[in-house]
Formats: sequence, structure tokens, C-alpha cells
Amino acid sequence: MKVLWGGKSRRLCVRSVPPVYPHLKILRMDSYALDLKVLSLFPKLGLFIWEKGGKPDFLNPRPISPGIHSLRGLSLGKTYLISAAVILGPDIYGPFSPPLEVEVNDEEPPLPPSGGGYFLKGDTLVLVWDPSPSRDVVGYIVEREGEFFKVKKNVFRDRDGFKKRIVLYNIKALDGAGHESMPLRLKVVFPEEEKDEKERK
Repeated sequence: MKVLWGGKSRRLCVRSVPPVYPHLKILRMDSYALDLKVLSLFPKLGLFIWEKGGKPDFLNPRPISPGIHSLRGLSLGKTYLISAAVILGPDIYGPFSPPLEVEVNDEEPPLPPSGGGYFLKGDTLVLVWDPSPSRDVVGYIVEREGEFFKVKKNVFRDRDGFKKRIVLYNIKALDGAGHESMPLRLKVVFPEEEKDEKERK
């Protein structure tokens, strides 16, 4: 190939080198998302995800760049194939990475909530606690002496908490796959005079 450089003709040897396909690695999986690490020397990539037994939609790639991506919306119990390719231009792709087969599951229970305290608000006992640090938590199960209650947030209001002077609560985090964490135990002790006043009302 001839080019002009500094007013002189030069010969350059140009070799067409196809881009190396991206490399994919699963970092983490739970009922919230699948964390995917994408390695590539090229900044513009297309990601393709399809169910096993189906066909990929090559006309609608998910634009991504190298790095870590959280893929949401995948159904638990289903198997997916994931592949990526370098985007060279409109509808022009480099080599596709070998499809990564992934069965979406969640076998780990969430981490338990922590802290915990209570206060009285009128005739209601209000329990509060620090949320579980697990990202896939969808709610909490509060157990009070054999009775179970589900709440979405880290607060529980109990109007029947004055029946005994000492009330024990177990609070568990619940994830999207139905797993329960280890319990956070809260012991509520009412002073005798406070309990007697509530019972008289």
C-alpha cells in the first residue's frame, strides 16, 4: 500500500486483523440479578441473551462496554445462553464469544437484619431494625410466639404486644427465591406500671 508522508511516497504493509471476541465471566448470581464481567480491548460491544432452545435476536443487541454488568429480568430455574461481540459499525459485528450457558438459580439465603429496637406509639408497639445487606431481599418475616407476619420494610407495628410483660420476636430477611435468613432476636420488656396502664385502657 502506497501513502504520501512528508512529500515522499512510502510503502506500508497493512494486515487485516479481526478483533478478538470478548470474554465473559459470571461473578455472582441471585434472585435479584446476574453479575457478568466482560473483558475486551474494544469499547463498543453487543450482548445477546436468549433462552436455551430458542434463537438469539441478532437485530437487537444490548449495547454494553467492558466492565461489570448486572443483568436483571432473568427467570429463576431457566437456562440462558449469553454471548457478546465487538460492534464494528451499524449491523457489523466482530467474532462472537462462545455462548456461556447459565442456569439461573439462587441457593444462598440472605444475610440477616441487624440492630433492632422498639418504641411505643399510642397503643402500638413499633419494632425497627437495620435492613439486611443482601440486595435480593424482598421483605421480612416477623415471628411472635408462633404467629408469623410478613412486612416489606424494616418496621413492624404490633397492637397485640402488650398482652405479656416480656415478648420475644424473631425477624428474618426473605429473598426473591423464598430463602429465609438467620433470625434477628428482639426481646421486648414492658415495665409493670406501663403494662398495667395499657391494660386498663
